[in-house]
Amino acid sequence: MNPATIFETTESSKIARRDDESERDRLRQALAEINVTLASAPFERAFTRVQKTESRTGTITEDQLSAIVDEVVTGSETLEGVAESFR
Repeated sequence: MNPATIFETTESSKIARRDDESERDRLRQALAEINVTLASAPFERAFTRVQKTESRTGTITEDQLSAIVDEVVTGSETLEGVAESFR
């Protein structure tokens, strides 16, 4: 795993993905590594975005996680969803 990679899909993480609480713990740990703490609602939005990104790309880098947090905190992920619904 690249040092900048926060999440990487492996056989063990595919199995662990079934346990949402362990996935949430992984996200909390990754957020702590970049000195970020989120309240409950933004955390859940970030968790959903991380799951979608990880399932699509297989990894989440520190830069991607920071971008997800920025979008969640600023609310820009809502606009992204609206734009996608018109495509």
